Amino acid sequence: MTMPLERMRALRWGAELLALMSSDDTVPESMRARVDLLLQAYPASSALEVWIISGGGGLPTAWAAVIAAAGEVFTELRFEGHGSVETRQALRYTLRHFPDALAVGAMEVCPTLREWLWPEHVEDGRS
Repeated sequence: MTMPLERMRALRWGAELLALMSSDDTVPESMRARVDLLLQAYPASSALEVWIISGGGGLPTAWAAVIAAAGEVFTELRFEGHGSVETRQALRYTLRHFPDALAVGAMEVCPTLREWLWPEHVEDGRS
């Protein structure tokens, strides 16, 4: 079972993987163009943390769409075998706990993200 901290870390790693893919010449140009668009809209870890800690509702729709689209690009990269050794290793680590489309949809409609995501460096006050 994936824990909220692991999902949060996977989302942070997702942003890092997108940046790595963007600069990886072994990733096809068409995929890098899509990645560049995703990078512009992908939520920063700090923004996610503020949203979670402040008790904001579910995952905002715009963020959910970008995270789901990033997951699709990661899956495509995985099955097509593109990417440098470094990119492929980052992909393996990221996909281990990266939320699939169903989980992203559930995060979007849940009343609070605290059951789905939790910042790595913040004390978890839940018991």
